[in-house]
Amino acid sequence: MFEILSERRLDTGSSTDLDNEVIDEKQKKITYFLVDFENIQEFGINQLNGRKNFRLIMFVGAKQTRIPISLSMILQKFGDKVAYLIVTDIAKNALDFQLTFELGRLAAANPLELSAFQIISNDKGFDTVISRMLDLGIDAKRVNSINTKGVS
Repeated sequence: MFEILSERRLDTGSSTDLDNEVIDEKQKKITYFLVDFENIQEFGINQLNGRKNFRLIMFVGAKQTRIPISLSMILQKFGDKVAYLIVTDIAKNALDFQLTFELGRLAAANPLELSAFQIISNDKGFDTVISRMLDLGIDAKRVNSINTKGVS
C-alpha cells in the first residue's frame, strides 16, 4: 500500500491537480519528474530553480524515515509543484511498481503533446517501461539526475 503526504492527494480513483493541467494555447510542455528516492538521493534538484512548467513526485520507501533538511528546504520552495508518495508496503519492488503505475496514470491523464516524463533513478529495470512509452510516442526517459532541457 501507499500513503500520500502532500497538500494535494494523488488519489488513484479521482482527478488531481497533477492530472489534466489547465492548458491554453500559450502553455508549454509540463515535465513530470518521478523520483525513486529509495534508489537515488542526490538528483540535481537545484536545476529546477526558476523553472515553472514541471511537477515532481518523490516516491519514498517504507523504510526511509528521513529526508535531509537541505533537500526538504529546496523542495518546500517549489510549493504545490512537489508531492510525496510514501510506499508503505515493504515487498520487493513495491516502490518501483507504484512509481510505474503513477507514471502510466499521469501519461493517460495528460495530453501527450504537452507532457514529458522523467524517472529519476539508477534502476535500469525502468528502461523497459520507458522503451514502450517511446514506442507509443510518449516523451519519456530514465535519468540519474534531473534533465532540464526543454523545461521552462
